Amino acid sequence: MGSDLIDNGIEGLAVETLLERGLPLGVKAPFFLRWLGFRLNLYQPSLGNKIRIARLYLKMNIPDRILDQATLQEADDVLVKHAFTIAKIVAIGCLKGYLWPLLFSGILARWLMWNRTPQQLQGYADLLILYSGTGAFMNTTRCIRNARISAPTLGQNPKRS
Repeated sequence: MGSDLIDNGIEGLAVETLLERGLPLGVKAPFFLRWLGFRLNLYQPSLGNKIRIARLYLKMNIPDRILDQATLQEADDVLVKHAFTIAKIVAIGCLKGYLWPLLFSGILARWLMWNRTPQQLQGYADLLILYSGTGAFMNTTRCIRNARISAPTLGQNPKRS
């Protein structure tokens, strides 16, 4: 999946559009969510939920060496320590708003761990991380830095005492 989707602008735009509307996960939602009227779709997270996802991702703090050249024991250790975190990232991507992810992301994460394969969870997490709008946020930050909103313009004279 990864870089070839990013390189192709049309496919990347299609995935972003699908995430905005909600990408069905292909499984029925747990009963408690169906009872509340939820469908299990993966959405592009709002900025607040993107921050929640980023915090969870940063808390994992997995060294690059382990990600690149892990032994079987190290891989199992990472699995045990961080499987719930990955499932929670996907659960936050399935729930919109401020309150729903706060209340139900833990329960939905546990349900996802028992009803989805590791490959499926990885695919969902990849979609969320790649297309969740971090690039747009960084571009906005760069534009603000380059605009230098607080710097005096050419026509203004700095006050002197």
